[in-house]
Amino acid sequence: MRQLWVYKLIHQYDYKADEIDLEKGVQFGTEVGTKAADIIVYTDSTKVTPKIIVECKNPSERTVLSSSKAT
Repeated sequence: MRQLWVYKLIHQYDYKADEIDLEKGVQFGTEVGTKAADIIVYTDSTKVTPKIIVECKNPSERTVLSSSKAT
């Protein structure tokens, strides 16, 4: 799945390969490097500022979403 999206990002959406990283640690809030994004597209080849963060999932996996109601 990941290879398909990298291919699409480069050939269909015209992003440059040197602006893309795979399995890169990212910062979410105050946690630094504790999670890795599958694909990160940066604004340029210096790879300082992320433009797009992609998380790939196997199509056979099902995600269950739940919500809670305030009473």
